Amino acid sequence: MIETGNGSVSASSASKRELVFVDDKGGALASLAASMAAVRGAQARAATTAPLRPFPEVADVLAEIGVADVVAAEHGLTAGAGSERELVVLGEAAIQGASPTLALRLYEGPAQTAFGSAELERLALARIARDRIERWLDQR
Repeated sequence: MIETGNGSVSASSASKRELVFVDDKGGALASLAASMAAVRGAQARAATTAPLRPFPEVADVLAEIGVADVVAAEHGLTAGAGSERELVVLGEAAIQGASPTLALRLYEGPAQTAFGSAELERLALARIARDRIERWLDQR
């Protein structure tokens, strides 16, 4: 972002491209990233190559940083990268023409462990993913 003399902020031509975040985990990682990008003023969408699946911890960790609007993921990817769009792969999804790839994951284990609820694990991995996405967005 570049601050102009009158105090307004303009995006560079690279950041004007729509960001399409794609995962293979039911849309949760893509939704997390797209929501964070959108709150920063980017045009962002979320897509998944897998059936849609809820991960309630995504909304929880977004709320922790004041993000109330969660971008809903859509199943399937209608078009690849191009001059108007940049694909960003999250997790282990393999999408041709997508770059970069961010290695992220969410908790997919049992709801209960030998020690009780897996709430701590769910939130910890979601926070790690959120923080890594935030760092990536800061570097753009």
